[in-house]
Amino acid sequence: MANYRSNANIDNEDMADITDWTDGDFGGESTQVTFDSKSCMRLYATGIVASAKRTQDIGTFGDRTVFSMNMYFDTIAALAITNFEAYNGSYKLGIQFTSAGISVYNGTNWIEVGTNLVVADTWQEWTFDVDWTTQTVDVYLDQELVGSDVSCADADTIANGTVNFGATIVFSTVITYIDWFKAGDDFITSGQVIMIGE
Repeated sequence: MANYRSNANIDNEDMADITDWTDGDFGGESTQVTFDSKSCMRLYATGIVASAKRTQDIGTFGDRTVFSMNMYFDTIAALAITNFEAYNGSYKLGIQFTSAGISVYNGTNWIEVGTNLVVADTWQEWTFDVDWTTQTVDVYLDQELVGSDVSCADADTIANGTVNFGATIVFSTVITYIDWFKAGDDFITSGQVIMIGE
């Protein structure tokens, strides 16, 4: 039985060192900090228009990729957006987290998954099981399925294996912490042990 968390055979990061992530900040800040006794990537943006962003090429994605991450939304709002994006060379997985919930981009529209699933001031574990062939994603919150076969058919030719975390605001403030990040081609299965960043 799967544990609904990535097996992390492509990437496994505890965010204690984010120097291997390329800084793409524009008016915001993406930094490595200690928060809630955890080593985290911190995304911070405030003001009229600003963004914080980190990008990394983590390898090559096959037909399926499972991404897992532990996130804490300290400050969020309707116009304070935290993004996660992943690219396979032909398509992009586009995820956004706001106070209105979590949404997946299908190439035309943002599709909300569940209802108001994003909660501020608490750690939430998110997993995205992407089928690049059908351009669909299954979404898990705290290892429970909350959305299945959600379209993520957003054509994009950015290099296979590229991922990024970002935060953008318009007349608002966003503060998000990412404790750990994992990418693999499957879930952890029963009996497997994988270290989670402290």
